[in-house]
Amino acid sequence: MHTVGGDSFSMIKTLPKEHRACYTTAYLSYQLTMAGFHAYFTNSRGQLDPYMAIDLMEIGASRHADAYGLAFATYKRHDYEAQWANIGQSWEIYQAGFADERFKAAEALYDEACPELDTIITAYIKRNLKTLQKT
Repeated sequence: MHTVGGDSFSMIKTLPKEHRACYTTAYLSYQLTMAGFHAYFTNSRGQLDPYMAIDLMEIGASRHADAYGLAFATYKRHDYEAQWANIGQSWEIYQAGFADERFKAAEALYDEACPELDTIITAYIKRNLKTLQKT
């Protein structure tokens, strides 16, 4: 996706569903490993919203989808437009989203989900390798 130029998230809609599912769910896994749902929703800037729940189900990560659903409901109750406008400006504003522990329940549910999301993504890739290689 980096070879097409521009914002990689904007290219998501052009990907076949199998490729998109791998990309979006791996991004979610990375963000949650590093910092949690607040970081994910801030850094993805809403561009993955139409796809994530669908993609988690596509790869067979239903328990992770439950955690995402809870996190998504929380995210929609907060002003992430202001978070996106703040990117690169105020560390204090960004940190407030962690301090209030708004995603605590969703992150606990995510952490309880087994197997880990990366393991599910790997299994999905192996099951769909021929399709992924064709496109």
